[in-house]
Amino acid sequence: MPANGAAAAPAAASPSSSIDSGSSNSGSSSTGGGGRGAPTSTPRQFGGQRPTLPKPSMISEKSRVKAVAAKISAARELARRLAEEKQAAVAAARADADSDRLRRSTEIAAAQAAAQAARADALARQLKRVEGARSSTSGSLTRLRRENEALKGLLLELAADRQAAQARLTELQEKMADLATSSMSGEDPLATLTFDIPPAAVAAAAVETKELPLQAAAAPAEAPAAAGLAAAAASAPAGVEPPSPVKSADLALAEKSKLAAHAAAAAAEKAQAEAVAASEREAAEAAAAAIAAASAEITQKARKAVTAPLPAQIQKYAADAVARGESVFWWPPEGLPVGTTARVYYNRCGGPLPSNAQLVLKAGLNKWEEINLYKLSRCAALLNSPQRQEWWEAEFELPAGLFKFDFVIMDKTTGAVDNNKARDFTLPLVGGPTEQQLLEQRAAEYAAAEAQRRALLAAAEVAIWEKVQMEAAEAAAEARVAFRERRTKELMAAAAQAVAQRRRPALATLETAISKAGTFAWVGGPLKAGAGCMLVYNCRSGPLAFTNSAKLHLGYDGWYNKEKQTYDMQPLSGSQLDQYNLPKHEHSWCGCMVDIPASAAVVDFVLSDRDGRVWDNNNNRDFHSSVEAAATNDSMVEMVFQAMKREAADADRAAEDRAASRAMRRVESKAQVAKRRREAQYEFLYTLPVTPPAGQSVELFYNPDMTSLRGRPEIYVRGSFNRWRHLVTIPPTKMTPTMPGGIGFLKATLPVPADAHMLDVVFADGEGVTAGFYDSNGGLDYHIPIEGGIGVMPGLKVVHVAVEMAPIAKVGGMGDVVTALARAVQEEGNTVEVVIPKYDVISYHQVEGLYQDGGFNYGGTFVRVWHGVVEGLNTTFLEPENGHFWRGCIYGRGDDHVRFGFFCGAAAEYLKVRNVQPDILHCHDWQSAPVAWGERPNNAKCVFTIHNLNYGADLVGRAMASCEVATTVSPTYAREVGLHRNFTFAVKCRRVLVLRVAMTTGIVQGGFGGPCILPLCSSCWQMFCCSK
Repeated sequence: MPANGAAAAPAAASPSSSIDSGSSNSGSSSTGGGGRGAPTSTPRQFGGQRPTLPKPSMISEKSRVKAVAAKISAARELARRLAEEKQAAVAAARADADSDRLRRSTEIAAAQAAAQAARADALARQLKRVEGARSSTSGSLTRLRRENEALKGLLLELAADRQAAQARLTELQEKMADLATSSMSGEDPLATLTFDIPPAAVAAAAVETKELPLQAAAAPAEAPAAAGLAAAAASAPAGVEPPSPVKSADLALAEKSKLAAHAAAAAAEKAQAEAVAASEREAAEAAAAAIAAASAEITQKARKAVTAPLPAQIQKYAADAVARGESVFWWPPEGLPVGTTARVYYNRCGGPLPSNAQLVLKAGLNKWEEINLYKLSRCAALLNSPQRQEWWEAEFELPAGLFKFDFVIMDKTTGAVDNNKARDFTLPLVGGPTEQQLLEQRAAEYAAAEAQRRALLAAAEVAIWEKVQMEAAEAAAEARVAFRERRTKELMAAAAQAVAQRRRPALATLETAISKAGTFAWVGGPLKAGAGCMLVYNCRSGPLAFTNSAKLHLGYDGWYNKEKQTYDMQPLSGSQLDQYNLPKHEHSWCGCMVDIPASAAVVDFVLSDRDGRVWDNNNNRDFHSSVEAAATNDSMVEMVFQAMKREAADADRAAEDRAASRAMRRVESKAQVAKRRREAQYEFLYTLPVTPPAGQSVELFYNPDMTSLRGRPEIYVRGSFNRWRHLVTIPPTKMTPTMPGGIGFLKATLPVPADAHMLDVVFADGEGVTAGFYDSNGGLDYHIPIEGGIGVMPGLKVVHVAVEMAPIAKVGGMGDVVTALARAVQEEGNTVEVVIPKYDVISYHQVEGLYQDGGFNYGGTFVRVWHGVVEGLNTTFLEPENGHFWRGCIYGRGDDHVRFGFFCGAAAEYLKVRNVQPDILHCHDWQSAPVAWGERPNNAKCVFTIHNLNYGADLVGRAMASCEVATTVSPTYAREVGLHRNFTFAVKCRRVLVLRVAMTTGIVQGGFGGPCILPLCSSCWQMFCCSK
């Protein structure tokens, strides 16, 4: 057995090598396959020096892509080393003289690969931090000039026919000049160029040029047609913003006008995004076509036909290889042109592989970016070779775009390899691109793909916002209808109550009369509701005998509301006395016309002299007369209702406008929160379509370089639907690169059931349960809404355990937060129950449908259970008979810790004895903190919210250590909590993990500014927005 040994993998770079962004190689001779970076170890652990970073002004797109490519290459190397190290260990188990050396060589190679991967990962991350200082416009112009000059040098250097090459160059320069003009108008055409370089088309390195001074951008000659529409409606913003609240008197008209303006702006932005994307695609296609044509012409001239070697030539080169102590040679020996047929010859006796090995050539293309296997067979021309020579040959095509071809010889049975003493074998290539040129091509392709991706997502956001506007308009219309219905019920109830009070039963007991002989009479027609009638009065019939006139004081329905009308009664003339057939002898008649209201059933009146000193009140019984055709109770209610409606019309119109405006703002605010979350997530995760439709397949895109899985060799996605409750699950699915070299996003196509409403996914670096690295969004998982699903997605059962609840039992802000959170979660389609103590100071008039529902024994006393509805929330009140909550207050009796500790235990007992099966238990502050570490039915997850850390630090610390997610009442308070002395004390007392502290999240009290983190089930979580 030769002394070089069988190793498990190709060689890695030395630990001291580094990556220079300005060189033509992205690293040293690091090779490998199947990875995307390194684990979390740093270069210093391997004794290497940190790579020197260029200044921000020197960083270009190719440098960043180059660093990422180097990181991916190093990670693949590490992954392949570790995998083949296991294969080598298996092969070393044979009683072989070289087994120890094989194992040691693979271990050394794996350590070197780990060092190289760590350095590459560190450089890529540092480049990402400083690349923001780069000017995008200046970079575009620089890349434009650089590619132009590089192509010029390439054509003139390699073209055999300089005249033809110069003609092609002139044509290409004209096209590139057009691109430069568009770049000066504010576009970035080079960012979208796709350099599709054919075989042997690229040779020389790109010519670096000085950066041009930034010139003022000229406006495009023509704007998209939709831009004029946007300008007519409003100035088109960078993003479609939610409209401001409508304050006009006629909100419906304002809503239509606003929606029309936003629709115009959305259409303009969508048209502009499509125009930009189309322009970028056209520029990329034109440049790619020009470069491809020029490259093809040069390639055709540079490529030489490779003829098959003669037997004598093969024998000669085999003898020369043996004389040099080498076990490999190839044809043609001077170099293998890319795009032609290559032949490799291998002497098995010159390597460590056994005689019974099934030999294959394991090739790594472009630094093991792609791995291919080629079959080896015995070479017929060398069958009669001397002893210690057993020649095998492999014939294969060298693909285009190849700058490096490494290979090892592998035993297909055992996995053991001959890797040229841990240095790999490398074929000399002719006519292929350099690594720098390939990286620049990929940088341009990546920039084009990113521009297209962002334009596509921007257009999708415009479409989503159009739907939001429609939903906001529908919400406003529904709010108007709901307000009118609610207001109608309120006014009708008020009218019915007013009529009931006015037509009270006491009216039936009044003594009524239309006339009284010699005293008064209603003349000129019947006393009828809604008509006029004359009342005549004989002044000599009573206390007013000294005068011939009187003053009438009149009311209705038993002096309802104590309202009175006053009339001056004038003496009647003789003709009037004759007209009304009134007696004249010893009588003094006076009278007046009275308008009887349509609502009156009884007329009440008394009389006085003109000075109001003498009264006739029918001997303290007053006078009462029944009204004919009086309105019925129902018609009376309708009349009162219409009167109230007319009186409140202006105020109700304003209130209706406010209700519609609030409904629109609510929809838009929630949409804005979702939009911000999507935009943040677009950097590493999105789908096409952006909102997947149910019943169809969806393309899922994921960029692990932006997550905790950066640098992992392979990425798998698994998931389910409807908060992991759907019967259909997504098995671990390997994601495939969308671009050569594994740069950028990975993709997987997932089927979506027809009854799905939400896609739930997590990512890992392996397909088994033992995968080492996961991205589960910090334990929350990723959840993508799906539209058009059949049926309704089942909600969660959420139980809040608190000691305050607005508005019935409120001392501080906790009561507001409890009610607001519960209502917001309930509005998301979940079932919510709030459990609080039954204080004797509760505002019970604000509790709807309160009733007792038995009770249970706990803590040596009987606990009554009451149910009611508060602010639309099902609320359970626990009332222990030990009097803990019969104190006339909520706090301040000196034993609050005892009372609330008892309440927490009683709440847990209530959930148990009543078989309440919550998915989530949400406890608040120190008062209900014991719920977090107590017994949880249904294995419920627990959320703990800190409202005030000035009290109960130990209880708060223990609750944070026990709950799944800890939150605060606002992002600002979340930052304050981290610096609070009691928080530090709580962490020390309960040994709260730093991870738990990092998970602390702020909830905006009464607004939409932040998320409330809630679990979806025993292993999954979802983010809900909270609103007051």
